[in-house]
Amino acid sequence: MNNVLNLIPERDVASELFDLQKEQLEHDSKYHRDICILNVHQRMNHYALHFAKYSGYFVEALRLSDNEKFCQAIVDSFIITLATANTLNVDLGANADKMTDGGELIGYDRYKTDENDRLPFVLSFVETTGRLAKACESVDHLEPYPFRQEMTSCAKSILYLVMKQSSTLDLDLPKETRKRLATVKERNIFHNR
Repeated sequence: MNNVLNLIPERDVASELFDLQKEQLEHDSKYHRDICILNVHQRMNHYALHFAKYSGYFVEALRLSDNEKFCQAIVDSFIITLATANTLNVDLGANADKMTDGGELIGYDRYKTDENDRLPFVLSFVETTGRLAKACESVDHLEPYPFRQEMTSCAKSILYLVMKQSSTLDLDLPKETRKRLATVKERNIFHNR
C-alpha cells in the first residue's frame, strides 16, 4: 500500500493520512476561516462544488492533453478530500489496510480499460461527485436518505481514486499537498508576519 501514496518507506499510510488531516485542519483554521465558520451542511455543499469544479478540470485536461492541469486537479482533489473528512470527523487512514483488494483499489475497476487510460478515473470521479451532490441535496429536502453515510463513502471513494491515479502518475501526494498549501499560505496577508 505504501507505493500508492508514495510515502517515505518508514511511514505507513494510516499515519501519513492522519498527519495530513491534522495539517489540513490547522491550515483551514488559519487560512480558510470563511469556510470554517460555516455550518457542516454549508461546508459539505462547498466541498461538493470543489469536486464538481475538479471534475470539469479533469475533462478539460483530457481534452487539451494538459498533464500539468490534470496533476494539479489530483492534488487539489486530495486536499479537499482531507478537508471533507475533517468536516465529517472521519479518520481516512483508519481503514487503510482495507483500501486494496489484491493490490487494486476497491471500486476503481468499474470503468477500467487500460492502466494508462485516464478516462476510467475521470468517469469514476464524476460519478462519485454526483453521489456526493445527491447526498448534500437530500439534506436540503429533508429526504429519508442516508446522507452522512453517503458523504463519508464518497470522501473515501475520492481518496482511493486520487491515490490510485497519483500512483500511476508518480505523484508524491504528501509532498505535492504540502507544496500546494504553502502557495495558498503565501497569498495571505498574515503569513509570516
